[in-house]
Amino acid sequence: MAICCNIRQEAEATVNKSIQHQRALQSKRLATLPSLLLEAESASRASAAKKQQQQQQQEDEQQQQQGSKQQQQQQQQQQQQQQQLQQLENILKSVQLEEQLLQELKSLKLDEQTLFLEDAKRKDQRFVDSINDQKEELKATAALMNAEYDALRQQADIELLRLEQSSFYALNK
Repeated sequence: MAICCNIRQEAEATVNKSIQHQRALQSKRLATLPSLLLEAESASRASAAKKQQQQQQQEDEQQQQQGSKQQQQQQQQQQQQQQQLQQLENILKSVQLEEQLLQELKSLKLDEQTLFLEDAKRKDQRFVDSINDQKEELKATAALMNAEYDALRQQADIELLRLEQSSFYALNK
């Protein structure tokens, strides 16, 4: 029974180490979330700064240029297209970062579910082990009681035989 308890304790220790390892991994993943958020924020700031810079350039160029209206319109269209392209690229970066965040959150949620299931399995196993231990104890108690019963029966048989012999000798005298 001591071996069974040791094995069970070792199994519990192994499961606990596994759970601690999973929690450490989960903590590391949580630690990466702020950096991903900072990247998204810095990309957004860079986009705003670039947009402002482009608008300033556009204003400066419009003041400097005194060429034909057609050239100005073409340049404006090109700049607007560039701005739109830049905005689309920034939006794409933001969406990609959001997708990364969502994937991390999903992964963390799956890890949490796995830890919950492992904990439930461990509790179930403890319950099964407890029942098995009780069974073994009952078997040992029953075996002990059977041995005591056999010993008492032998003593009773010996005592009965002795009484029969003494009554036989008493009758034959």
